[in-house]
Amino acid sequence: MATYNTDYRATTNQVKALHEIAYLASEIRRVVSGPEPHQVPVAMETVKACVLKMNDELLRISDVSSVHED
Repeated sequence: MATYNTDYRATTNQVKALHEIAYLASEIRRVVSGPEPHQVPVAMETVKACVLKMNDELLRISDVSSVHED
């Protein structure tokens, strides 16, 4: 039977990942805050790269590691 860790304190890796995600969100805001028409393709590529990196960070710190078998 699986039990779930109810300790809500963040690990160092989780804090680092959340800081990285916040930085990536600010980068997305920066590039989409009114690009000139010729800059749209570059802005879209930047957003795509940021979202993929955010996804990687979230997967890295997911709760899968907090499931323990009894």
